[in-house]
Amino acid sequence: MDKTYSWVVKHVVQVGESTMSIAARYGVSQDDLVNANPTKASRIHRNRPVFDVLEEGEQLEIPRNMP
Repeated sequence: MDKTYSWVVKHVVQVGESTMSIAARYGVSQDDLVNANPTKASRIHRNRPVFDVLEEGEQLEIPRNMP
């Protein structure tokens, strides 16, 4: 089931971050994080979606619900 988010925030990738660490930081699933960034190449790793490459300084959209 797809979730509907009411807004997004931007996250600038730092050295050492991963799909999992970014998703955990913002309290979203890896699925939702990958789906919010459809132009970013991704793959399945250990039954979880992950980005192929995260580069320092690139921006990702983080899906969020209004508080």
